[in-house]
Amino acid sequence: MSCVTATHSIHIISFEHPLLFFLCSHYYFTLSHVQQRDLAGAGDGQALRSALASLPPRAKKDFLGRHLLHEAAEEGREEVVEILVEAGADVNAKGSEGRTPLHEASSSGQEGVAEILTANGADLNAKTDDGSTPLYLASLNGHVAVVETLARKGADLDEKKSEGFAPLHRAAQYGHVEVIKLLPPRERT
Repeated sequence: MSCVTATHSIHIISFEHPLLFFLCSHYYFTLSHVQQRDLAGAGDGQALRSALASLPPRAKKDFLGRHLLHEAAEEGREEVVEILVEAGADVNAKGSEGRTPLHEASSSGQEGVAEILTANGADLNAKTDDGSTPLYLASLNGHVAVVETLARKGADLDEKKSEGFAPLHRAAQYGHVEVIKLLPPRERT
């Protein structure tokens, strides 16, 4: 497999390097031939850290600004998420439809990634363009572990989407009983 940019390529001998496969399958980035060879040869998190550290500030910003963190969060790539956060990726960056990396992790049930993102300042109650919060998306999709994590970290359990539905409503609508147990109705004063 090869990952090709306009002027360079990274050659990966096999799929034994899942981190590199992930990067190449999602984004093109510019590295020197030596950096590419080293990254391809190592195929691990340390190689990615080294490559990111050696990029000039503008190239690093461009690389991190392409929402790689959103992709890694959605796919549950915990090591990539940690590395990108360490390198300065914005955990609250808005991507497509106003979704943050935490929205992506919550929607796809990536509890480990949700832990990493919230520990690094991700907004628990960030809203998408249509008003969905990470908790709303996790509840809608029945991701119990993510709902537990977000609730434990202090997400607003009653925050309603613009259409008027709260996470509890969507969990009930789709029959996610274990999620319903985590989101009991609140007494109103």
